[in-house]
Formats: sequence, structure tokens, C-alpha cells
Amino acid sequence: MWKNYLKIAIRNLVNNKVYSSINIGGLALGLACCITIGLFVWDELSYDRFHHRGKDIFRVVEKQNQAGVEYDIAVTPGPLAPALKADFAEIMQTCRLRWRGTRRYKIGEKVVDSGNSYFTDPSFFSLFDFKLIQGDRKSVLQNPEDLVISARVAEKMFGKNWRQKKNLLGQAVHFNEDRVLKLVGIAENAPEHSHIQFEVLMSMKYPETLPQSYRWDNNDYHTYVLLNKAANGTALEAK
Repeated sequence: MWKNYLKIAIRNLVNNKVYSSINIGGLALGLACCITIGLFVWDELSYDRFHHRGKDIFRVVEKQNQAGVEYDIAVTPGPLAPALKADFAEIMQTCRLRWRGTRRYKIGEKVVDSGNSYFTDPSFFSLFDFKLIQGDRKSVLQNPEDLVISARVAEKMFGKNWRQKKNLLGQAVHFNEDRVLKLVGIAENAPEHSHIQFEVLMSMKYPETLPQSYRWDNNDYHTYVLLNKAANGTALEAK
């Protein structure tokens, strides 16, 4: 019976080539579009899933009125994070990131250009689940001169076999030829599906001392908050 069905189907395809081509081509195109859209959605939804408290982490967005039009702005003032933590019991922890772009670092006689340099808080490695290969995740970035680099930058500085080398931490690293930093940690490269992509992390303790940038009217910081498990993000937003 199935053979007869197959013969009839083939005969119809052969006898109606144009009509069959249009239908088969349309079906193939539709399937390709559905698969492509599905893969894109799956890829987008896979971002930042490696943080075990990811559902409780929120990035604060500022609403700004510019010429009568309201915009959602991802950057916020530096003093906002400590103020939020002080005023709202739902917030367990905060972390700020201040992007500094590509910067030049010198260790010994070697000069390394690194992209995605950030200032950040000591809470970076406790709020987020980025892996620290060397260094103490509880104490790094506590001092203004502290520096954490990614494995990618470590390879540029110390060579491909840097993981086998000892006494890498504690070395002096010159930043933009005007500051001397201390290497206190080496982190795994940020996962591909992380919206935070860093190569160098410097301590937020330094920009906090700069009155020209650490002000309520300076929007230069991405602010993240970790809510306690009983908190409701929508209710907190209304507050």
C-alpha cells in the first residue's frame, strides 16, 4: 500500500513540476526561517544563565527626560548603588561597572594593549559567578591599586604557559604610564554568552576619590543589584 502511495506521489510531482517546485521551495524556505528564528531566540535566551542567582540580579535603568522625550538610560550615577543598598532592605548587594575601553598596561618591559577595561566594586566576584583562577575572590579589588586581568591578558603578559608559572600575583603593572597597579587576581575569560565582557578589572575605590566623575550628575556607571529571595522586583521598582 505504501509503495502505491509513493508511486502516486512521485507521479504527481513529475506531472506537475512547476506547482510542485513552488510548494516544496516554499516549505523549505518556511522551515529554514523557523529554524533560524528558533536558533536566534535560543541564543539570546542563553545569555547570563551561568549566574546561579541570575533571577535575582537586576541592572538599574535610569529614565531621563530629554526635550520632552523619555529615554531608558543604562548608565547611572556612581553614588546611586550605596544609596539604594542603604534605603531598600530588599537589596542584599550592589556592584558597579565603569567602562574604560582599551587601555595600555606595562609590566616589566612588556607593553600590552587590552580592550574592555572596567572599574568595578569588590563585590564583582561574589555577586556574579565569574571564575577566578588565581587570587582570593573575597579580597580582590579592595584597594585602589588592585588589578585583576583575564586569562587572555595573562597570556599576552606572561606567555602561553602562564598557568604553570608561580608568583605572578603581587607584580607591579603600570597603567597608562601614570599609575602603578598591583596584580591581585587572574580570572577566566568571560563566557561567550555573558553580556559583561571584560579583560581587565580595576578597583572602584580609585574613581570614588575623583570628585569630577563620582557625582550625582555624572551618569557613567552600570549599577547592578542583587535582591534577597523574598523580594519582588516589580514591587521594588515601584518604590
